[in-house]
Amino acid sequence: MAIAGSCLCGGVRFEIERAIGPFELCHCNRCRKSSGSAFVAGVGVRVDEYRLLTGRELIASYDAPILERPPAYRVFFCTRCGSMVPEPEPSGEWFEIPAGLLEGDPSVRPDKHIFAELEPAWLEIAARLPRLTKAELIELRLGRRPAPEPPEAWRVAPVLVVRDVGQSIAYYRDTLGFDVIGTFGEPPEVAFVGRAGIQLMLQDAEGKPTPGSNRGYKSVAWDAHVWVEDVESLHADFVARGATIVKPPTATFYGAREIEVADPDGHVLCFGQQMQNS
Repeated sequence: MAIAGSCLCGGVRFEIERAIGPFELCHCNRCRKSSGSAFVAGVGVRVDEYRLLTGRELIASYDAPILERPPAYRVFFCTRCGSMVPEPEPSGEWFEIPAGLLEGDPSVRPDKHIFAELEPAWLEIAARLPRLTKAELIELRLGRRPAPEPPEAWRVAPVLVVRDVGQSIAYYRDTLGFDVIGTFGEPPEVAFVGRAGIQLMLQDAEGKPTPGSNRGYKSVAWDAHVWVEDVESLHADFVARGATIVKPPTATFYGAREIEVADPDGHVLCFGQQMQNS
């Protein structure tokens, strides 16, 4: 039995005999921007099992500028409601359609995330959020149902053993622009410092030799790695503050641009930005 599909306004209608896969959740920047969501869910169908029923005159397309090599990223949409829609006249043996347009169960399930390195940071958190049915949502909106408890959120604070916690606090605060979140002891034996939501724990070595940086064990190792939105601006900020720059902004083979800075104890912190090449 054919599976029907349509855009938001119903002007564009189509049907498929079946979905064959792959069923991919694409996190590339262009799919996220064209959908306004964390990914586009695209499911593969055979061209000879796809039929556009109505609305050909409503379908337009947009070709984004070519980033690496042809063909261009092309998206088809309904000019009345703006919904993404399937290509009206596909070629080849199979192509992908937006799975959210289908009005029935395609009987296949997502088999992979693609461009996973570009998925938004909030997606993992969103996967743990409470799930409400339509009836439960109405009850919540009418005040007849208590608000769901927020999901448990864990955060990691790398522990850096330092010779002098007070000196390290001053460096992270004044030179790296971190906030002092809290200290323990007088003089401080432990401190938490943070910036833009990430935290580090600074712990006193109690007069013993510090273990030093992970770089002492491997030449390319770091003591902490932080993803940031704008590595160039951060580098400029660090330079202006007089930070010890180990590596200026550098492109990597895995599509990131990174800088490295060192603290007074030689710990090497890497700040990386995932470049938007997809």
